[in-house]
Amino acid sequence: MKTRHVLSVLFLVLSCVFLSTNSYSDGNKLLDFCLVAERYMNSDDIVPKVTESVKVGYCYGIVEGVRQATELYQELEGVPKAVKFPDGGIDNDQSVSITVKYLKAHPEKLHLSEVELISSALQDAFSDKSKGNKKNK
Repeated sequence: MKTRHVLSVLFLVLSCVFLSTNSYSDGNKLLDFCLVAERYMNSDDIVPKVTESVKVGYCYGIVEGVRQATELYQELEGVPKAVKFPDGGIDNDQSVSITVKYLKAHPEKLHLSEVELISSALQDAFSDKSKGNKKNK
């Protein structure tokens, strides 16, 4: 049952990868939408406009989907653990902040698909290699 659920989520994410290969679903749009989300994340007293609410929802939705799919996929037996999430996991606000930071640091990659960029952001933040680099700094 668990394997079926994981495979269903994996299929959904892979579908998003294939559907997001056009220029409308690249890192430029993701950065635009997630910057809006981050602005509202850090302001309790601001109510977003309808068009901005869509951007916030889109950003949170795709980031949450990729993060959860990554967690579920890594629970499968024999799958390498490319992302080492901290004990207790991370919440969606942190996932969005990590994604925005990665996108700002890598403008040369904004032409890539959203799913690929979010995955790269999580790997950059939570891989064994990133932990080693932080210790050496």
